[in-house]
Amino acid sequence: MGGRALRGLVLLLMLGSPAQALEFFGYAGVSCGVDDPFDDSGKTDYADEVAGFTNANQLCLSGDPAEWPGQIAGAAALYDPVIVVEALFDFGPAGAGPDGAAARGMWAQFVAALGESGVPPERLFFYLADEPKWRGIPADQVNRAGEIVHETYPGGRTMLIEAYDPAGPRRVPASVDYWGFDVYGVADPAKKAKFGAFLFAARTTMHAGQKIVLVLDANFTPYHAEAGLTEAGMADVARAYYAFALAQPDVAGMLGYAWPGGVDNDQEKGARDLPPSVRAAHEEIGRAILAAR
Repeated sequence: MGGRALRGLVLLLMLGSPAQALEFFGYAGVSCGVDDPFDDSGKTDYADEVAGFTNANQLCLSGDPAEWPGQIAGAAALYDPVIVVEALFDFGPAGAGPDGAAARGMWAQFVAALGESGVPPERLFFYLADEPKWRGIPADQVNRAGEIVHETYPGGRTMLIEAYDPAGPRRVPASVDYWGFDVYGVADPAKKAKFGAFLFAARTTMHAGQKIVLVLDANFTPYHAEAGLTEAGMADVARAYYAFALAQPDVAGMLGYAWPGGVDNDQEKGARDLPPSVRAAHEEIGRAILAAR
């Protein structure tokens, strides 16, 4: 047995066998045109770097619909795309919403592009919106977008990520299949009472069949340093999140925010910018999840 496989086995023994296998593991920002400010490679797609230990990663469509079929097909050749469709639905207080003329036109373009790509819709996670409550996107608009996805593609999977809010979560939309929330600077979610309380409150609004996606804190910022974390210590953070995921019967998978640095600002390091020991921990976790499926 090779050293890498042995390390993965040791990790599984340390954390225990999951009650049920997680479905997916991957990252935000992988195929989103992000130029990581912490290297000078000029890369804007990182799928090759996470190949082999991920099976679901974020894909952001370009501004040119003519490019969408190739983007979708190229991504799907390597992983299940977590495809960001928020821009298609004209969200927001000033927007007409998913049933408006603008959204209907954009959705028709997307449907044509997906058909041309040859990728089955069942391969996609339709990422409806990012932190919609915090950004003022009405809940009914998000729910309607999910309904449109399911009406068009009955086998499609919808996903939504909210931001942690001390006031508590709003009701999880009925049309969302995979729901999660992000919070950063938490060393171990199992030991953070507010983390568990927020998750429990969200669960009370979910219906049978809806699942949790655990957002892995995979970046490092000055905020993390202020919280007492170190770059090297993010390996232990990743292991803590994985252990937490295995202990939750309704957690379906993990998405790390984020693989490249600079998704939100130039002070934000991604997992690929952290020490080799951190990247090794992420790879071991990803391989363990894929091997257990």
